[in-house]
Amino acid sequence: MSRHSPGSDDPRFDVVSAVDDLRQLVARADAMASAAEDLFDRLTWDCDGSDNTDTGDDGDDHGDDDGDRPLERLAHLMGATAEAVRAAARAGDQIAADLVQYREGSS
Repeated sequence: MSRHSPGSDDPRFDVVSAVDDLRQLVARADAMASAAEDLFDRLTWDCDGSDNTDTGDDGDDHGDDDGDRPLERLAHLMGATAEAVRAAARAGDQIAADLVQYREGSS
């Protein structure tokens, strides 16, 4: 993820682009974590015997297309969230390494 100034041979590190990429990765992880949390909350209601009314407009009692497999959906969301967090951590590590390399090269 080495970011350099676009359209030039200048090897300077483009901090703005790198931080923007990191921000987007973190936002993606946050969105997935929120979706997983919401699904978990709905599963908790389903498991305790409460009446969980349809939240979709498709006329069925499931709300989502995967209403028959909510635990699979939750597992997928949790896996995708973990993957997004790892990607954000790698991006942060790469930004730090690039900044150190740039700093050492400009001294």
